[in-house]
Amino acid sequence: MQAARTHMARWPAPHVAIVADLVAVDNHRAGAVQEQ
Repeated sequence: MQAARTHMARWPAPHVAIVADLVAVDNHRAGAVQEQ
Protein backbone atom coordinates (compact mmCIF):
# COMPACT_ATOMS: atom_id res chain seq x y z
CA MET A 1 0.00 0.00 0.00
CA GLN A 2 2.84 2.36 0.80
CA ALA A 3 4.36 1.78 -2.64
CA ALA A 4 1.09 2.67 -4.32
CA ARG A 5 0.80 5.80 -2.19
CA THR A 6 4.33 6.86 -3.16
CA HIS A 7 3.59 6.20 -6.82
CA MET A 8 0.42 8.29 -6.71
CA ALA A 9 2.26 11.11 -4.97
CA ARG A 10 4.55 11.44 -8.00
CA TRP A 11 1.63 12.32 -10.26
CA PRO A 12 -0.95 15.12 -10.03
CA ALA A 13 -3.55 12.51 -9.11
CA PRO A 14 -6.51 14.88 -8.53
CA HIS A 15 -5.87 16.65 -11.83
CA VAL A 16 -5.63 13.35 -13.70
CA ALA A 17 -8.84 12.11 -12.07
CA ILE A 18 -10.67 15.30 -13.01
CA VAL A 19 -9.50 15.07 -16.62
CA ALA A 20 -10.49 11.40 -16.77
CA ASP A 21 -13.95 12.25 -15.42
CA LEU A 22 -14.38 15.02 -17.99
CA VAL A 23 -13.33 12.70 -20.81
CA ALA A 24 -15.75 10.03 -19.58
CA VAL A 25 -18.58 12.58 -19.42
CA ASP A 26 -17.76 13.84 -22.92
CA ASN A 27 -17.70 10.28 -24.27
CA HIS A 28 -21.02 9.51 -22.57
CA ARG A 29 -22.54 12.71 -23.96
CA ALA A 30 -21.29 11.93 -27.48
CA GLY A 31 -22.66 8.39 -27.23
CA ALA A 32 -26.05 9.66 -26.06
CA VAL A 33 -26.21 12.12 -28.96
CA GLN A 34 -25.33 9.40 -31.47
CA GLU A 35 -27.99 7.06 -30.04
CA GLN A 36 -30.68 9.71 -30.55
